Amino acid sequence: MNQFTLINELTHQIANSMNLQKASPEEKENICRKYFYAGIAFLPWVWIVNIIWFRTEAFKIGHNPAIRKYVLFSCIGTAFYMAIFTTWVVIYQTRRGDWGELGDRISLHLPLGRP
Repeated sequence: MNQFTLINELTHQIANSMNLQKASPEEKENICRKYFYAGIAFLPWVWIVNIIWFRTEAFKIGHNPAIRKYVLFSCIGTAFYMAIFTTWVVIYQTRRGDWGELGDRISLHLPLGRP
């Protein structure tokens, strides 16, 4: 078996295991719950993935109420995190120069010119 055949086989195995249409309702709920709790650990991108993957499952007729709950809470958590992050970026960008040495110490890149 050559290298390309092995890579192709692994790619198909991964793609088949990630197919949510083949998963049972219990497996879908389990995956959705795990992604929601991973997002609580300050990983909002996992919430975004959760929203994208399960949005149709959460809002279709005959939906699983647990999946809908996790998707809605993922939406709320993402909005809350983005509001906090945007607030921090605005405050940091407008006030960094006023913070003196602290503003410089928490910077990865010190811009030249006016603080």
